[in-house]
Amino acid sequence: MTPQRANIRTGPSTEHPVAWVADRYAPLEVLGRDGDWTEVKELNGSSGWAHGSVLASGSCAIVAGTYANVRSGPGFEHDILWEVDLGYPFKVTEVRGDWLRVTDDGEVEGWIARRLVWGSIPQEGGR
Repeated sequence: MTPQRANIRTGPSTEHPVAWVADRYAPLEVLGRDGDWTEVKELNGSSGWAHGSVLASGSCAIVAGTYANVRSGPGFEHDILWEVDLGYPFKVTEVRGDWLRVTDDGEVEGWIARRLVWGSIPQEGGR
């Protein structure tokens, strides 16, 4: 997502009501397209429509469990820098095996185990 938050609507136009608001870096699965609008689905299965101007290509992930530890390096032996809660969104900047380097473009940056998140994640070495 490009803005800090984006309206996800019940249909492919601004005349449709807002179904929910997605946070920046919230991963969304693409289901289809209608002109400038994209039908998307979020982690909990809810679907809706987003205008193409608010969607960004790239890798995003969201914490899928109760919480996740963000570490200083790619492995459980590294220090825990932050604990983030269910639903916390990230941009994925690097992949090393089962570990993702993540950022929220703010305070939180570090490594998180892939199994703790859901989203559009590239293969190892991808950005």
